[in-house]
Amino acid sequence: MQALINITVSESLHALQEALDTFNEAVRAPSAVVRGLRFNAIDGTEETNPPLTELLFEAVNTWDMTQESENGSVIRFPGVFEVGQDVMEAAQRLNEAKSALSQCVAQLEADGADSRQIRSAYRASQYPNLHPLQAWRQIVLLAGPNIASVGFTVAKMSHSIEVMTHADAMKRLADANAFDVIEQIEGLPANSAIRWHTPVTRHIRANVVWQDEDTRISRMFHASLPFLVPIGDWPSKRVRFNQPRSHAQRNDRKGTIQVHLPLRKGAFLSVS
Repeated sequence: MQALINITVSESLHALQEALDTFNEAVRAPSAVVRGLRFNAIDGTEETNPPLTELLFEAVNTWDMTQESENGSVIRFPGVFEVGQDVMEAAQRLNEAKSALSQCVAQLEADGADSRQIRSAYRASQYPNLHPLQAWRQIVLLAGPNIASVGFTVAKMSHSIEVMTHADAMKRLADANAFDVIEQIEGLPANSAIRWHTPVTRHIRANVVWQDEDTRISRMFHASLPFLVPIGDWPSKRVRFNQPRSHAQRNDRKGTIQVHLPLRKGAFLSVS
């Protein structure tokens, strides 16, 4: 089975690398990047070195895990670049190749491949340090005209909530060998609603506004990679990184019973 996994992953990675090479060639063509801003993902300061083309190149080509990465965290490169049509078209093809790799891995996992086998396939394809989330995350292509502003902001840690039946929760906990948690909830009524809370790590979002005399449209995007806009459609008002405000942590977790999950720091169950 490993040989088949290796071949399947290798084909998707080869197609992705070809699309990346085409994108890189387009970016480094004369006058391909006419304007741009990239911000430090930690403190929001504007990055001015190296030159614009290299700032964009680095962001899109950073696929490898770093020693500082923890719990699958990714390196983020918020920003906006005004680029030529060849770059926009190459970015669209690159996005399609990224999506194909993501779908390839998802299908292999659905067919029974585990994370160790997938990682082995990356190594066999000469990508031993590949961070898959960084490789397949999409480049946001902003369509003009009338882009008014792009405002980046840090979304601090929150929780995603999955509602499940008592039986489903028991099975998931058993699969994870979390028998100490099972002991705490096995006596609950069978019709109990179990809420599985998983921490969502710090990430960067951007609010993009399109505006003319009659209409104002606002959309929110994840901002792990720089956004691209066609030449002539640079935001008319501003591009900025909004500094986060300090807020007291909310304590309104729904449920009458809360059970800590040792499977991941900050995860817990609530039951009502």
